[in-house]
Amino acid sequence: VFVMAHFTLDLCFTDVAQTQVQIYPRVKLTGALGLVAHPLLRLLGCTDAGQGYLYVPLGLVNMGMTRTSWGWSRETSFFGSWMRSQDSTMFYPVLQIVDGDGERTEHYATYLARAASLNGFPLETQVLALRRP
Repeated sequence: VFVMAHFTLDLCFTDVAQTQVQIYPRVKLTGALGLVAHPLLRLLGCTDAGQGYLYVPLGLVNMGMTRTSWGWSRETSFFGSWMRSQDSTMFYPVLQIVDGDGERTEHYATYLARAASLNGFPLETQVLALRRP
């Protein structure tokens, strides 16, 4: 049985200073198993996000970012407070490689070097965040 999963993220600032971001993951399953999995995901608390996508509840996957002096600190935790009590929150740095005018930042060369070191990992699969006008 073939299942295709599409993932996308909605990034929303949660403060006026734009230093905190809440990330809302969305998933869309297609194929035969997707027909079965879709109702099960709703039972887990997933809600309609439009165009066949479901929002994953923050109690299952909670993602965010905090602005720092060097970029962003990205945080992910799974299964809400139970997992946080197990100290399972994961962090990693996010560096801005293109500014708001489309110009490369000082971190762009680091990005290219890291991407090249991934042995053929396709660059087009990298996450891209755009500010809506």
